Amino acid sequence: MYKSIFFTIVALIKITLTAQTVEASVDPKVHKQCLNAKDYKGCIKINSNQSQGYRNQEKDNCYGYKNAVEAWCLAGSGKDFLGEEKIKGWAYKEVPEHKMVLYINPTLSQLKVDNSYGRYLIKTSILRSFREFIADRPMQQTTVGGTKTDCSISGYGSSNIYGDAFGDTGFNNRFRSLNNFYGSMKCNTSSPETMWIPGQIGQSEGVDQDKYHDIIDCDKREFANITSKIVSNKIVTQVSDWNPVKGVQESLASKGCKDYMLLPLSNNLEYAKVKLRD
Repeated sequence: MYKSIFFTIVALIKITLTAQTVEASVDPKVHKQCLNAKDYKGCIKINSNQSQGYRNQEKDNCYGYKNAVEAWCLAGSGKDFLGEEKIKGWAYKEVPEHKMVLYINPTLSQLKVDNSYGRYLIKTSILRSFREFIADRPMQQTTVGGTKTDCSISGYGSSNIYGDAFGDTGFNNRFRSLNNFYGSMKCNTSSPETMWIPGQIGQSEGVDQDKYHDIIDCDKREFANITSKIVSNKIVTQVSDWNPVKGVQESLASKGCKDYMLLPLSNNLEYAKVKLRD
């Protein structure tokens, strides 16, 4: 009996040590991502391979193309053309004509929608854009138009005719008239109109970085952007119109939707009790 208990304890110790060894060898970030996944080992395997393969590469992988201007590349070490450190392991595309760089996290996450996982995935993107220098502009005074003079004329008058209508003299000699006329002109001169042009607070030169999230519908292979705006001092998120997945997003969606059970669960629970689509 004691021997049986002894072997049971040894077996439990071996299992515990094995579990601790496996957990110790896993990247803590990957372990945290996969903690709630249905297939923990599978999630660890696929995300560990991605983590080691993507994030340990020193050079860009552009799949036969020269650089990230020509095509999408997996970022290695170094800086992008904006002078910022690349997000190592992320897919990225440089667009010099618009002075921006777009990064996409190749690791998707399961999004809980309508109390269940499986149909929707969530993707994170980062957009870097060049911010041009703008000098401060003080408030300025300016004049509009020129000097104007407006005049008005007013007047009045009276005529009185008197004489003898039955006299022997001619008509013009029999009658006389008394005329009284008065008039005036008033003028008002106004100066040019003065206006104030508001000033402007300038900005320094640099690089802006904005984060975006996309929801991917695996059933219909469409995606929508999650946007945020402030309404009545509250941040309100909205889902944009749905569009077909294309380009690099199509390849990510195809693989992610196929192996969704191996993907980590997103900590975004905003849509957990919401029905997004039929």
